Amino acid sequence: MFVNDTSEYYEEVKDPEEGMDDEITVSHMLRLRNSFTRYGLPFGSILARNLMERGLLKEGARVLEVGPGLGDLAEQFFEEASPKEYVFIDISPKIIGYLRKRFSGKAYGFILGNFLETDLKRKFDLIICNEVLSDLPTIVNFSPRSAEIKGVYRDALRMVKKYGLKGREVFNFNYGAMRFLEVSSKILEKNGVVFISEQDSECRGGSGWPERIRVSGHNEYTIKMSWLRQVAKKLMFSVESGTLTEFLGVRKVKFVSFFTQPELRNLYESLKRKEVLPEQRALTLEEFFRINREFINVSDPKKYMEFLEKNCAPLTDITDKFSYLVLKK
Repeated sequence: MFVNDTSEYYEEVKDPEEGMDDEITVSHMLRLRNSFTRYGLPFGSILARNLMERGLLKEGARVLEVGPGLGDLAEQFFEEASPKEYVFIDISPKIIGYLRKRFSGKAYGFILGNFLETDLKRKFDLIICNEVLSDLPTIVNFSPRSAEIKGVYRDALRMVKKYGLKGREVFNFNYGAMRFLEVSSKILEKNGVVFISEQDSECRGGSGWPERIRVSGHNEYTIKMSWLRQVAKKLMFSVESGTLTEFLGVRKVKFVSFFTQPELRNLYESLKRKEVLPEQRALTLEEFFRINREFINVSDPKKYMEFLEKNCAPLTDITDKFSYLVLKK
């Protein structure tokens, strides 16, 4: 029994942009207008529009994003919704520094700290946690009957009992994800909303229990979303849930990406050596070939296209593995 904690890894991040080479996210692949989502909108724009259309985002809202990455979601969200304030909180000094430079002079706020441990002393109308829960502490091989229950393990046992979480004798427990809900419930304004998206252990291809995700430099764990829904209801949230495919309106169209197809990795590394910045987003087969044609040195382009098509899959194969939660206080 041990705690998988990625905080030390992120505290020591040296170049925020470099991490995207090895840890691509759905929101990063869909950060620009595209051929896959509803109306072709970027991830952040769809999030804002969905919340506004449902009356879940009030005018002059104060927004907090936990673990904002490079800020692409925030930029799109801000353009669509024009909140009064948009605050970032992240554990990495380098990421906060990067965001300060990118969004200087705008209505953004910046907090360096661990969301689970920082006393924010203020409340928000919307909290966004997009593809971050897997980075929060997971207790691996947790055994509630263990004789050595103390510290964080004791707190995990409290959660299991308080929220009626019925597990196996030994299981991986998304402790940080549960703490996220507890903290969020305390700093959310009345009628406030929490938006969560993450890879779900119970979605397509999952085992039903949190599993390790190997990422460069650290490990993450999938999230047992049914337990999050259960805890959220105990905390008096109303709960809406589904797959990211449904939330984003993702079409069943095949996509090509340097990051999800090993056969394109060599091309990606070659472009970087030539100081050419490859497209870090999901593209249709035709878009990929058109954008990168000058760098693809093949004698038979038609056969190469056929090869790529054979080895690519619909984007829904990925987005079906992710769930979203919209929680209203």
